[in-house]
Order: sequence, then C-alpha cells, then structure tokens
Amino acid sequence: NDNSSRFGKLMRIKFNSAGVLTGADITKYLLEKSRIVTASPDERIYHSFYLLLKGKDRQHHGLDPIKDYKPPNAGGCTDIPGVDDAEDYQIVNEAMATCGVQPNECESIWKALAGLLTMQRVDFEDKDGSQDQCAIAPGGSMKDLESACVKWSVDHEVLLKELTTTTLVIQKQKVVRDLNRTKAYDARDSLCKALYDNVFSWLVDTINKTIDTTDVETWIALLDIFGFED
Repeated sequence: NDNSSRFGKLMRIKFNSAGVLTGADITKYLLEKSRIVTASPDERIYHSFYLLLKGKDRQHHGLDPIKDYKPPNAGGCTDIPGVDDAEDYQIVNEAMATCGVQPNECESIWKALAGLLTMQRVDFEDKDGSQDQCAIAPGGSMKDLESACVKWSVDHEVLLKELTTTTLVIQKQKVVRDLNRTKAYDARDSLCKALYDNVFSWLVDTINKTIDTTDVETWIALLDIFGFED
C-alpha cells in the first residue's frame, strides 16, 4: 500500500455548537521505525527519503545519487509506476508551508534527513584485531561521519565516541567501555531512528498548532493503526 501512513494515530475531528467543522488534532502513538533504515523486498522506506534524493535540492544538501545509499535501495524499489518523487518533493514543501512550517524549519527537516542518509553509510571494523572493540572502517566512512555531523551541527569526535563506546554508572562511578562492531551498528541505527522519530513528532505538533481550535463543542475520533490494510 503506497499510501499507508505507517504510524498509529488518533485524529479528533472537532465541531462547534452549530455542528460546523472547526478544526482537528492528531495524537501520534507509534511510528514504524524499522522502515527508517531498511525495507522488505519490493517495499520502500519512508517516501520522504526518495523525495529528498530525487528532488531539486539533493545537491544543495550535499547528497549523492540515490544508488549510493543503502536504506532507499534495501527493498529494491526506488521507483513506483505513476509516481514522480521530484514533483512530490515540491508538493510536500508547499504542504508543509500551508501547515505552518517556516522556511528555515523546512530546511532543517531536510537537512536532518540528509544527515541520516549520510550517517547510514558509516561503517565499522574490528579495532586492532579485537572483536570487542571497533573503529571507523577505512574508505569514505570518516568523511561521511564528518558530513553527517556538519548537517546535524554536532561535534564529530563526540559522536564518534558515543557510537563506539558506552558509559556505565557503577556505584556512582562512570565506567567507559568499548563497543564491538555489531553494537556500534546498533547504536548508529538507533540514533537515526530516534532522530527521524523526533522530527516526525515535531512535525505533528507543528501541524496541530495550525489545525487545532478552541471553538469545539463535540468531536469524532478516528483511530488509524498501521498493519490492518488487508
């Protein structure tokens, strides 16, 4: 289902005392976060990534062609017949403006997604022959890490430490332990999922500010949970 929302939500449609529709609000329950970094065969990750990678601002955000990124290619379905992702990119930007998203906020949303795609290209390898420690793999991974950090406005050395180590508090003392390669990948993916989820939640809250109303006498609730399309 190309139009499945992939997140659980409750929408309240609000009416005033005369029975006139006056507004609405959305409560987000659960986003399908696995779809942020991978997809099943013949399926896509979230459409926003395809819009960004095919839209007119791809190079503005320092991104390469879509073939160079793993998540959007995971399901082997980068194109949908009859769908123009480049055109939809324009439509989504116009829709966000209509919903109260300011130009600088829209820029930040796409920049966050661009950083996420770039971060997904960061690979790790065993450090000094030990399977209990890891480091950034040779090649373009360090460049991609630095590029993602620029897009996110964070210090790449701090983020690298967070991806390859964990801090435990034992008897009020902080103990830093190295992560192996598998756990570093988990940390990378968890970061990307949390970032997308928070951007999505912010967008829902922003839309609510535009469509919600205090002129309400009664409302109708619509519950939409993904996974029940059939």
